[in-house]
Amino acid sequence: MHNITEPFPGILRIEAKPFSDQRGLLKKLYTSEWTSILPFDIGDIYTTTSDLNVLRGLHYQKTPYGQAKLVSCLHGLMIDIALDIRQNSPTFGKVHLEELNPHDGCSVLVPPGFAHGTFALCDDTISVSVCAGPYLPRHERGFHPLSLKALLGLSNAPILSLKDPQLPAFTHEQL
Repeated sequence: MHNITEPFPGILRIEAKPFSDQRGLLKKLYTSEWTSILPFDIGDIYTTTSDLNVLRGLHYQKTPYGQAKLVSCLHGLMIDIALDIRQNSPTFGKVHLEELNPHDGCSVLVPPGFAHGTFALCDDTISVSVCAGPYLPRHERGFHPLSLKALLGLSNAPILSLKDPQLPAFTHEQL
């Protein structure tokens, strides 16, 4: 059983009911039943491990190489971040935040046209991303994540990669 909602135009929240018994928990990360909502071939599947306050992103691949991503939390607690960069969208420049944990069976489908990132709310947060198409570094772009600090609601100083502070700030005129 699963429930699919659209909490933000273009973003899908997929709730797959986990199975639990005395042995532990089984959570589906993908099922062929979702083929109609995941209309892409899987290009990459990867995990990331982050400590408390690690902010990854905000990254995207330029058109026509954009990647859809199905994101789940395997361990810990995280916020999935999706910035709408679709210029003709009524939600252009707006951010969708989704808290993910390993227990409720929820995943987020972020389509192309969004800059994506994650923020770890505890140590040893592990996420998995199932991506459409391969990662193509020459087509990767991004925004300095702290240019959206107010929209992200970050109170602590996040830990960034070495490359993310070099990215330009997001502005509506930039794309």
